[in-house]
Amino acid sequence: MSRTLAVQGVLLSFLAMAVVVAAGTLLASFATHAKGRCNLLESMILVASTAVIMAGARWVATASVEELFSGIMPVVFVATAVAFGGYGACIARWRRRSWLEGFWFGLILGPLGLLAEANVRDRH
Repeated sequence: MSRTLAVQGVLLSFLAMAVVVAAGTLLASFATHAKGRCNLLESMILVASTAVIMAGARWVATASVEELFSGIMPVVFVATAVAFGGYGACIARWRRRSWLEGFWFGLILGPLGLLAEANVRDRH
């Protein structure tokens, strides 16, 4: 039982830290660069990305040791990485950069990629 709680605690703390970094970066980028404009596609990407991360956190919190180390865990990690890619794509669009650049930054580097994309100079 203690092994399950330890693994869940580590995974949940990582997800919580990642969500805090992502939320702060998104809010700062939106406030300074989007100027209150967000199109429907960006809104859908943000909502879907947030839902995926929340579902992954809920699954990690309620999973047993066998489920944590089963074949579903890579699916959770890939889904979380794609969610961060969606966040990165929105940040890149707000910064007037290629959405693919932002997607790859978010996908590969996660929350650190969001910070990197948010701090790259705007393309005019």
